[in-house]
Amino acid sequence: METVQGEGGLHTAPRPWLARIRELADATGTLVIVDDIQAGCGRTGTFFSFEDTPELRPDLVCLSKSLSGMGLPMAALLIRPETDRWAPGEHNGTFRGHNLAFVADSAALDHRTDPHFTAHAAELATAIRTSLASITDALPAGVAEAVGKGAMSGLRFTDAATAAGVRQALFRAGVLAETSGLGHVLKLLPPLTMSLTDWKEVADILGDTVLTTVLDVPALAPRAPAARCGCSPTPPPPTGPCA
Repeated sequence: METVQGEGGLHTAPRPWLARIRELADATGTLVIVDDIQAGCGRTGTFFSFEDTPELRPDLVCLSKSLSGMGLPMAALLIRPETDRWAPGEHNGTFRGHNLAFVADSAALDHRTDPHFTAHAAELATAIRTSLASITDALPAGVAEAVGKGAMSGLRFTDAATAAGVRQALFRAGVLAETSGLGHVLKLLPPLTMSLTDWKEVADILGDTVLTTVLDVPALAPRAPAARCGCSPTPPPPTGPCA
């Protein structure tokens, strides 16, 4: 299970629910496996997405994606010693043995344990949630809801068309975002290294875009493309016969 669903729409499992999962697993002899491939590696504010629920105590944890620190192919499966029954070499997969990924991951792990980095990640997570709350407060009740956790957050709209319209308008403004769930959730995955100043710029563009798209209010004066976001610098829109 994911404690924060990525493609499922940024649903965040409540702590009591996760604690109950552990109780049921213990009672039935079932293993608890947490999929932290998207939500792990600091994305939710802590390295593992479930650190604020110590009662969960997963038996296995899956990690990948940002694990290597720079998008190189790497994955890992963490197993409690009492559960590990594999002999050396039995655990294999397509993301094994990439030497550069191992070097990059080692450097990334050192960076993630830097107190300055972890403090910044926590500040960024707070800024994101504050910005999203401000946007939803400016909308009529029920139009949108801030969802997710940390730097894996977004806005849940009542329909997919609205989320798609906001996403497309953001792209034109130079901000990359995606949709998830049933297409009705706008998902933001800003880099953990993003400065608070850059996030403020993105949040302002997001707020203007949501108001313009949802309430059909006149857009504010055009901004220079943010070329940030939810992800990475955005190339200019294509032109010519291939546009």
